[in-house]
Amino acid sequence: MQKSSQPVYNLEITQALQEFHTSRSGLTNHEAARRRQEHGPNALPVHKQPVWRRIVEPFASVFVGMLVIAFIISIIGGHVADAIIVGIVVGINAIVYYAQQYSVDKALKSLRDHDITYAPTLRDGTTTHIPSEELTYGDIVHMNEGMKIPADGRIITASQLECDEALLTGESIPVHKHAAAISGEVPIYSQHNMVFKGTYIKSGSGLML
Repeated sequence: MQKSSQPVYNLEITQALQEFHTSRSGLTNHEAARRRQEHGPNALPVHKQPVWRRIVEPFASVFVGMLVIAFIISIIGGHVADAIIVGIVVGINAIVYYAQQYSVDKALKSLRDHDITYAPTLRDGTTTHIPSEELTYGDIVHMNEGMKIPADGRIITASQLECDEALLTGESIPVHKHAAAISGEVPIYSQHNMVFKGTYIKSGSGLML
């Protein structure tokens, strides 16, 4: 969506709004749906493994491969007891692996669900609370004290706005934010006209693009 070679924090507010083809009253619902269709949801992509790979994976290590070979040799050699023991070891290893993968997948899903918040967003000039996953380029979002930032954004209005960015910087001191353009190239911790997904509004209020 952004075509300028300049970072968005270098742009004046009117330039940033033009760059993202939006206005202070936000997108229309129709345009927001079109952009969401084009760019996808405001969420990290989930890469799912094919089922066959999940099934084969616990047998893909060198150790298990050697056990499988030992199992085959035992069968061919008529050592049924040895084959049964090796088969049990391979089976238990596979069961433990599948159980661990299920637990990991369940934990990741829980984290993803927990990450979804409802953002007060301007659509068709009216404030609507929408799931953070449905935000898209050009949306205008209200920021209020205690709010978790639902997406990276350029501040377009700020009233005594301070953010807790310890998640990014490790610093516990709130960062004062403003809406003015910043010149030059600056590191993320000095981009004081920007807010970042997962950080929190410590005090004040404002609007973000």
